[in-house]
Amino acid sequence: MVAYQAVQEEFHDHDLGVYTAFGVCAYQIVEQQQEQVAYIPDVFLSTETAQHFVEICNRLQLEIIHLREVIEDAIL
Repeated sequence: MVAYQAVQEEFHDHDLGVYTAFGVCAYQIVEQQQEQVAYIPDVFLSTETAQHFVEICNRLQLEIIHLREVIEDAIL
């Protein structure tokens, strides 16, 4: 099973300055052990949007191979 989590991050951009963004982290869970298997930084600017996204991924049990494609669809 894969579980997804939103991760708050702080970035420094030459043009934008300091900003807060949210990445998506995926964990493979086997026998109550979890291992990070994917991490995509700087995806969302809103905590609500990030949380909603990972809730949908978890509810639908998104397979890890589709994560990048689903993120692309979500931000376009």
